[in-house]
Amino acid sequence: MEMYNDDIEIQFDKLVCTIEENPVIFTDPVERSSYLDVNLYTSAEGFQYNMLQPLYNKYIAYFDQFIKTNIGTSEGQKIFESTFRRVSAKYQNIHQRFIDSAKRQEWKHQSKNFIIHNPDNDFNIAKQQKYTRQAYQFFWKMSATQLYFIDEIKQYLDQQLRPYNAKAEPIINTSIVIPPNNEVIIENPIYHFSIHLEATKESHNILQYIWKQLKANDFISCTLPQFKQVFTSKTPIPIVWQKDYIQLSYLIKKMSPKFLLKPKTPSNYLVATKIFYNKSEGNFFNPSKIRHDKDPNSADRNLIDLIIMDSIDYFIRG
Repeated sequence: MEMYNDDIEIQFDKLVCTIEENPVIFTDPVERSSYLDVNLYTSAEGFQYNMLQPLYNKYIAYFDQFIKTNIGTSEGQKIFESTFRRVSAKYQNIHQRFIDSAKRQEWKHQSKNFIIHNPDNDFNIAKQQKYTRQAYQFFWKMSATQLYFIDEIKQYLDQQLRPYNAKAEPIINTSIVIPPNNEVIIENPIYHFSIHLEATKESHNILQYIWKQLKANDFISCTLPQFKQVFTSKTPIPIVWQKDYIQLSYLIKKMSPKFLLKPKTPSNYLVATKIFYNKSEGNFFNPSKIRHDKDPNSADRNLIDLIIMDSIDYFIRG
């Protein structure tokens, strides 16, 4: 039996759960603009992968060890349950605070609409407005990155508490594994893509080209290794998709089945909602229909078609 140590929780809350009320705006250079002492030069993506992701992993590892230590005795289970309920309720409230934050909505608005009223002169006014909008966009992205990890922690805690909640709904989205002895084992699904065996030889070239074109056209902002692991890792780390779900589902449709295998459960469209993060809205995509239901506008459709033709269709014949 082990009592809960909140050292990592305090570190996590300080970095993840605080909305910076007065972030610093610079326009010369704009890269000096900062949020929670993280500057725009570092970027929200750098904040995510270099700071928050390692801390999140450390927090989850501690939770896993805490469960393992306490689950064996009734007294330990009581400590685990009461601790997780308290922490879960806290992150639920913080999550809602981020969603309702007027400050975050102001940043989102100003990132597109900021103007300088009654300027003394118009010299470099357009440049100042542009850089100030970039600073507000950075603040919005930083807060959305925080919100993503708050949601991840909240989902993890809810999952651990599910067996202790008498009113919990049955677990769905499970896979059934039938071993040789015909005993049925229910396992939680692992959300990842699977590449055709015939396509693995050229997967680096294909993904590199797709990444380059998507990034150049502002669909994504991640690095090549971050993008590749989405399609090649069994435990992918979600990345940001900067367009709408309709463009994402169309891309997944075009990548299947020539490059990606098309399992029935979970579908590639469902996998995409677990791996591509809609950071502009502060959460994962949650479409009313988890499938490709409608093509995007002609410009995006033609662009994606061209990307697929010059990557998957170019390297994989037939």
